[in-house]
Amino acid sequence: MKILLVNPITRKYHKGISIQAQAPLGLLSLASVLRENGHKIKLFDHNVENGIKDCLKFEPELIGVTAFTGPMILDALHLSKIFRERLEVPVCFGGVHASLLPVQTVSHPSIDMVVVGEGEEIIVELAERIERRRDLESIKGLVWKKGNNGKTRIVENEPRPLIRDLDALPFPAWDLIDERKYKATSMGIERSSSTLY
Repeated sequence: MKILLVNPITRKYHKGISIQAQAPLGLLSLASVLRENGHKIKLFDHNVENGIKDCLKFEPELIGVTAFTGPMILDALHLSKIFRERLEVPVCFGGVHASLLPVQTVSHPSIDMVVVGEGEEIIVELAERIERRRDLESIKGLVWKKGNNGKTRIVENEPRPLIRDLDALPFPAWDLIDERKYKATSMGIERSSSTLY
């Protein structure tokens, strides 16, 4: 399965100088476990990249978006809406905001499901279920919309325990990012984040 992982804008601008963008470590960790399970991953970091044309060409079958509460969630919702307009694929949110407010988050029309807590095990199970077109009921840690006769209801699956052995996880997929783009932001180089195409 082809999966697009999205990191919305986290930086703020002050007098034309940008705060340093940080590599999305959480998404890189998700990418590594997904690749270990045979999935193809593309990472889009809106902090250091503008256009989404490459994301559309990738033709993902699942989109995962992370977000903190605050300005980042606004960009996350904006991006998810754009992707939903152009790609008929499930959109899954994770991260701090989604974990704290899962029902509110999944209620947004551009979001289909929310990962609550650590996502490494959940995202692998979710990708497998979507790929095989199986029900999502038993995926612990997932809050999702279930459709029936044109109506949807929000389903809150039971919580997932924390991962006991973090050393069992593979190293983050650092090869998915260009480290030079992150170094450039530390020098105060402003990048317009308003252009998506």
